[in-house]
Amino acid sequence: MKHLVPLIKALRPGEIRLIKHFLRLESNAEVKKRLELFNLVLTGKGDTDKKALKKLYKSEKNNSAFSHLKERLRKDVLNVLFLQDASKKFSTKYANAEFECRRNFIQADILIARGAYIPAIKILEKSLQLAERYELATEKTLILQLTRTMTHRIKSEKKLEEFNTGIRKSIELMKEFNRVEEIGHYFSYPQLFKANKNVNQPDFKINAIQELKDLYEKTKSSRIGFWYHLTMNEIYTLKRNNEEALENNLQLLNLIEHSPSINSQANIAGANMNISGNLIGLMKYEDSIDYAKIAVRSFRKGGINQFMAMENLFFAYYRNNDYESAADIVTKMFEHRAMKANSFYPAKWLYLRACLEFSTGEFNKALKTLNENTELNKDKSGWLLGYRILELLIMVEIREFEWFDFKLESFRKLLQRQKTENVQRSKVIFNVLKTLGKMNFDYFDTLEKEQNNIKLLEEAENELQWDPKGFEVIRFDDWIKTKMD
Repeated sequence: MKHLVPLIKALRPGEIRLIKHFLRLESNAEVKKRLELFNLVLTGKGDTDKKALKKLYKSEKNNSAFSHLKERLRKDVLNVLFLQDASKKFSTKYANAEFECRRNFIQADILIARGAYIPAIKILEKSLQLAERYELATEKTLILQLTRTMTHRIKSEKKLEEFNTGIRKSIELMKEFNRVEEIGHYFSYPQLFKANKNVNQPDFKINAIQELKDLYEKTKSSRIGFWYHLTMNEIYTLKRNNEEALENNLQLLNLIEHSPSINSQANIAGANMNISGNLIGLMKYEDSIDYAKIAVRSFRKGGINQFMAMENLFFAYYRNNDYESAADIVTKMFEHRAMKANSFYPAKWLYLRACLEFSTGEFNKALKTLNENTELNKDKSGWLLGYRILELLIMVEIREFEWFDFKLESFRKLLQRQKTENVQRSKVIFNVLKTLGKMNFDYFDTLEKEQNNIKLLEEAENELQWDPKGFEVIRFDDWIKTKMD
């Protein structure tokens, strides 16, 4: 049953109705048994050999009749998968086109074998147009090869050579698509290649990117262009080059919107999410909102990608000082199905809620929210630093100065334990807070003594870079400047 159960569970409602319909058309006892077994698996009453045998044969002992029954039902189910329209099976037009081409190819092949050449040619011509529209190189090759078998009907050397040339070009494009996928796997799963001592990792990346660019320029293929732009987005993101990333992702979005082979809701959503992230990185928060909204709306509801897009929308609202809309996103995040996917997510969003409460002047409420959060203690060099900084700012705001000294010492120890991570910005913040405490929380004296450090935090260059989506949600230099007003 290990092969039959997952197969039946994967069926759509329309496919289930079709199978039941076909099995009911037959009146012999064996087919009735197949229908009975199908219903047992579907309802969960016969999802193991033991349970199914007992229901069907009043015995738990396996037999050859049961084995044959399972195999025949398995074939019935697989055959029905070909019967429905492709649009009812796949969520993207590309996948629908791929399925239609493959099914049409089989239908045409059967018709040719029976001598029905005219309807076969019509099917193949239609499929060829579909394959070309969606850049289906493999399917195009098969269609052209099958059409070429009817040489006795072509009766034209020129036409035959056109088929031969088309097949050669399609095979070459297949090779190029395969190479792009190889490179894509390298960038998607770098851990698989780290152990390969024969590969110089930095050189490979540089050469691979150039190869992708060359293939894109050579073929003008939207599918290759898609992978090229995705790879460049990853490179720009790692370099924190939001300007180049934004230009790249705008080009990608335009390509997706005008190319049938890559046009899908998921791809449109992904490009919009990347653009919204780039705009946040460039501090163009209001511009980011619309792109983030499109991403949230376009991704599958309840999925992890939508969850990530909603985070962009939160930061776009929050950085634009639209705290009401940001609070609405926080509420929706805690209701989102993906929140339970990782124990870190609720911890992070409790912290973000506390930051939002701090920004609206609800300092005690923010402290209470922080105290609900224990999971961030596992993230020593990232979000825990943000947690400690926010905690210190709250102590200042609610004038808990004794607790401030205690929390500051904890923060110092945390920073001291960081040996490999870049925590330079957090160290500068610590120094300013330490001076603030020594100056008995006199902001003007602190500003005079720490003006160089505060200026470094404002400039946010190199190791002191500030990330609008990072753990320093309450930007420290902005906060301390407001205390001077």
